[in-house]
Formats: sequence, structure tokens, C-alpha cells
Amino acid sequence: MRSIGGWRTVRAAAALWSALVCVPVVAQIEPRSALEPPDLLEMVGHPGKAFPGETGGWELTLGDRYKNRTFHFHLFRMRILNSGRLPMDILQAVEPYRPNFFLFPQQPAQMEAIETAAAPRDQLTITGYRRRGSRNLLLTKVEIAPLSTPAAKDPTAP
Repeated sequence: MRSIGGWRTVRAAAALWSALVCVPVVAQIEPRSALEPPDLLEMVGHPGKAFPGETGGWELTLGDRYKNRTFHFHLFRMRILNSGRLPMDILQAVEPYRPNFFLFPQQPAQMEAIETAAAPRDQLTITGYRRRGSRNLLLTKVEIAPLSTPAAKDPTAP
């Protein structure tokens, strides 16, 4: 007398068991992008466009989400403080859009600091959180200091 199905039935049952039991367990272990913590960005640059003779950096446009205004920002250093993501990945993701980032201040003084740093000889350090795939930047800190790059010397000054 022959068995019904034989090894084919056993293999099919094992494949069905692994599909129903093992796959959902693996799917729960893998990290999900929706649960990733936001990136903490630190962007250092100066207001306005690049100076004549200043090489490198990125020309960004920052938007004030509440007052519907934009600011030019020449970025010359960027760090992601809490993850292994590279700054170039973020900059390439926001490059085709204008404005590149929408700024959401936690305090009105943060946007006032950016507006008063309109002198292109000020170094502006903007720190804030950004989620992957978003252009919104929730500001945590804004610092203004004298510009400390070689291009800080005004070529027209004596």
C-alpha cells in the first residue's frame, strides 16, 4: 500500500508552516523606517550666497514656515550628531526642492536670530531635528558668531 502524498505533502506542510510562523517573526524584528528616531543636524554656514572666490559648500534656501519667507544660506559644514547617516545623503535628497528646508522654531527668538544674522560676515550654526524623507527642520539651537573661514576677509576691504 502506498502513502498518500508522501514526501511532497511533508515538504508542502513545512513550507506552509515556515511561511505562516517564521516570516511574521522576522518582519517584527527588522527595524521600520517609521520608527527611526529623527536625525539631529548641525549646519554651519553664513547667510546669503557664496562670497566671490569662495569655493565649495552648498547653496541652500531656508524657508520660514510661519511667515512665508525664504533665506539664502551658504553651507560649508554639516554633521549628523545622532546617527551614522552621511550629510551628503541628506543634501542630495533636498537639493531639487526650493526651499531646501522649512524651519520650525521652538521659540520666536530663534527665527529672529536668523533674521538678524543677515550680515554675510556672521557664521550661523543651525541645529535641529529632521525625519528621513522630510524637509521640515525643528530648530533646537541657533548660534551666531563672527565668520571664521578664509573667505571671511572681504576682498574689497583694504
